[in-house]
Amino acid sequence: MKHLYKLDNAAKLFVSIKNKKNMPIFRVSAVLKEEVNSQMLQNALDITIKRFPTLSLMIKKGLFWNYFEENHRRLLINEDKYYPCFNINSKLNNGYLIRVGYYKYRIFTEIDHSLADASSLIAFLKSLLYHYFVLLGKKIDDKNDDIFKDNMHTLGDYDDSFSVHTKNKKKSKKEKKIKNVYLIKGKPLKFYGDNVVHGLLNVKQIKEESKKHNVTVTSYILAVLAYSIYETRIKNRLDKKNIVICLPVNLRNIFPSISLKNFFGIANILISADRELTFEDIIKITNNEMKEKVNKEKLQNFIYENAKLENNALIKFIPLFIKNFIVNLAFELFEDKLKTITLSNFGNIILPDDMKDYINHFEAVVYPTINSPLNCGLCSFEDKLSITFNRTVIETDIIKYFFQYISSIAETEIYSNDFGV
Repeated sequence: MKHLYKLDNAAKLFVSIKNKKNMPIFRVSAVLKEEVNSQMLQNALDITIKRFPTLSLMIKKGLFWNYFEENHRRLLINEDKYYPCFNINSKLNNGYLIRVGYYKYRIFTEIDHSLADASSLIAFLKSLLYHYFVLLGKKIDDKNDDIFKDNMHTLGDYDDSFSVHTKNKKKSKKEKKIKNVYLIKGKPLKFYGDNVVHGLLNVKQIKEESKKHNVTVTSYILAVLAYSIYETRIKNRLDKKNIVICLPVNLRNIFPSISLKNFFGIANILISADRELTFEDIIKITNNEMKEKVNKEKLQNFIYENAKLENNALIKFIPLFIKNFIVNLAFELFEDKLKTITLSNFGNIILPDDMKDYINHFEAVVYPTINSPLNCGLCSFEDKLSITFNRTVIETDIIKYFFQYISSIAETEIYSNDFGV
């Protein structure tokens, strides 16, 4: 008999908002120093997927809620032929909501956000790379991390940490509604899809610059991004709309959890543009916003507010198709219009020393949405910081300004998939 699993709080949202122009699918890739051996990659995947049963699931529809069911079919690798983050059709993917593939030197993993978040996907990719290199005959001795061990999953992997950290918590002060938000507009690419532009930067130089301003690397990149939007889109506007950068936060760093399901929060960083701003103004604003909003109390309230609706007795017994319609409509009309852009920091990816010599860098690709056609992902590995813009519009003014500004601070290498250009 197959086991059934509930969707976590975030998963229910992602399933409801998914449609042709709203694909909550993100990617993490490793760019190797040697071309990928596809057969060895498939063999490595066969081993790795057994360690991650929370990713070996297929989605099913119930009367009131969707649910996950165990999937014992084989997950097959794909050669990358399209653009990143396109729809994972589970019917054509042996029921899976995760995609694994390769192209020349790149091994990529993509996942439907209903299944897991970036932290879980990175753990999966690290394990996949470990088994891949071992099968190639590379000697890798460091196996202290559980993700490198076969069949070592625990009950903690299945935890719905949103539910765990909602119980017995009192509601705190409600956040003020953000208004007058600038939305990035543009002409859609001729063929619908995602154009990605990657920038590789020297981590040491970015850290030194961040230190000069007494901020973290995330705060510094966020400030440069906000400044780029201000200079290209806001500065000469009469209405002086606000810039809001949506910053996903890994809640495992704040609340105890080893869950391999979704467990992240959102901090909306507000830069008010009701006056002329310099870069120094913006970096002070973003740093203060980060301190105010990325803390335990604020994120505890985020968990509470999101779980409150799900646990509403009336909502529980509304048929699924009605729930999906209402949530999808609310997201497109309201929630997705509360941000200008998403900046998601996938963090510093750490590997055993024996694996480092075979990898050049990693890439983090964040999906665009209907009202947010340009989003940004970043991650670091060793001495390289990777920053990736993913867009569905032709205009590149924000991206160009961003890289022109930051290339004056750190050595920068830029490359793209050139889709739609």
